[in-house]
Amino acid sequence: MADSRIPQSFIRDIIDRTDIIEIVRPRVELKKKGQNHHARCPFHDEKTPSFTVSETKQFYYCFGCGAHGNALDFLMNYDRMEFRDAIEYLAAHHGIDVPKVEGHTTDRSYDALFPVMKQATNFYRQQLGKNQQAIDYLKGRSLTGDIAKVFGIGFAPPGWDNLIKAMGNDPKMRSHLTSTGMAIDRDRNSVYDRFRNRIMFPIHDLRGRVIAFGGRSMGDEQPKYLNSPETPIFHKSQELYGLYQARQANQKLPCLIVVEGYMDVVSLYQHGITYSVATLGTAINIKHLQKCLRFSDDIVFCFDGDNAGRKAAWKGLTLAMPALRDGINLKFLFLPDGEDPDSLVKKIGKAAFEALLAKATPLQTVFFDELKKQHPGNSAADKAGLAKEAKKQISLMPQGIYQELLYDELARLIGVSRDELAHTQIARRRSTPPPAEIITPNKSASKLTLHCISLLLQEPKLAKKSGDTLFLHDATDSMDILLLKLLHIFKEHPELPVGQLLSHWDDPTEQALIARLAAKELAFPREGYEHEFLDTLKALNQQNLKRRINSLINKAKESNLDQDEKKLLAKLLTHRE
Repeated sequence: MADSRIPQSFIRDIIDRTDIIEIVRPRVELKKKGQNHHARCPFHDEKTPSFTVSETKQFYYCFGCGAHGNALDFLMNYDRMEFRDAIEYLAAHHGIDVPKVEGHTTDRSYDALFPVMKQATNFYRQQLGKNQQAIDYLKGRSLTGDIAKVFGIGFAPPGWDNLIKAMGNDPKMRSHLTSTGMAIDRDRNSVYDRFRNRIMFPIHDLRGRVIAFGGRSMGDEQPKYLNSPETPIFHKSQELYGLYQARQANQKLPCLIVVEGYMDVVSLYQHGITYSVATLGTAINIKHLQKCLRFSDDIVFCFDGDNAGRKAAWKGLTLAMPALRDGINLKFLFLPDGEDPDSLVKKIGKAAFEALLAKATPLQTVFFDELKKQHPGNSAADKAGLAKEAKKQISLMPQGIYQELLYDELARLIGVSRDELAHTQIARRRSTPPPAEIITPNKSASKLTLHCISLLLQEPKLAKKSGDTLFLHDATDSMDILLLKLLHIFKEHPELPVGQLLSHWDDPTEQALIARLAAKELAFPREGYEHEFLDTLKALNQQNLKRRINSLINKAKESNLDQDEKKLLAKLLTHRE
């Protein structure tokens, strides 16, 4: 997620300079209780406050939905900022400039591509005004000049080198045109325009810069839509057409409608429905969904009502399950046969179309309706098959009320109690699992380890007092390995705030666990942390030593130990109490 053009040292420094309370307090009403600040979570609906902000550890955590992070993460999630925009906001907050990595020539060349795309947009806009056929085509689609201006719609005239001539055919410009996909290399000495005789739809990033184009033919020429290829500034699997315009038109998006085509987005916008986006010739993926959810918790997917549309809806639904935290509302609008959003809104108008949106089918209805179609019988085998598929999908959801309600509905559907369903429930994969869900087979050892981790996160300086951790050096238990990592980090950086620690932690499951344990206040005074930590570490040490000694002794009974194993056993026995 980090921007490679910003030095990592600067990112660390700006997070370190920032007091998270100064960032959160203007946006969320905080009340101080003990060492931490508390509030109702801004990321999901709740009545009882479960959102905690630690001034000493410089991070936030919600015990309800699991949201967590540092000041930078909060800005990105609350204000829906891109990473670079959040960094620039914090830099401005401290009155400093954001530097770039020196000698990053590749990134500098990328920056040079944006003015080229702006020039190309201006060229196509000018050409639209000169071509009556293109103007008549847009009028035939009921598009006005005003809406063409909002979206920057233009026209690429027929011919092989109109853009190249207008932009300049010197080697540097030729290189830029091929790098942006606007021109194609014929051979080493010549290039030609990629887009010819097409209506041109600029694709903008969230900062309003043109990064690519979609070109639509006006007749039967194939392909009907031709998109820019992947380039250094355009990755179609990550972009959504119309998102920039939707954000410009709405201070707060009422929802986001996901449609299939450019024309759907433009037509809806012209009719006053200014909050739709389209994927760029690809099926919706998790990156698209995550981008949508940054700007609205209410998403409506528009699909055809035929079998193909239903299949696409099921694919989108299963893709969305891991992102369905409490507070997210996903719906599906299945259009009448032969209609798309463009044609339908022209027929029925804004009010009627928005009425259809309000009646869109909730995700859970589509989910269970589709499962009933896949398992239509009423036999025990049919119900078991339905339950197996449903539990597999529901288990992917973050822990919360939404997930529990789907389990309740599943139990009702197959005719069992909620308790009976729970007995057969497969292990759930959660975004922020509680410790009991992570504990591996050696449960007592893992509980001790988790207690050690909790104490260490409350007082990182305790790592210096941990002494010999030989028993952890060949650890296989995931929690033991996590404890060993934290001991190493805090021995070298005893003053490192948890907020900084989280920003550099790669494993999202471990990151969520660290945030949860760090946010939980311990039930005894801080003066007792050191004694408790050393006692727990000692008990953990002895448990692990006993396990390893027993393993070697059992092996010796079955077969001879080699010399290394004998030496190890002797060494371990000297550490045993």
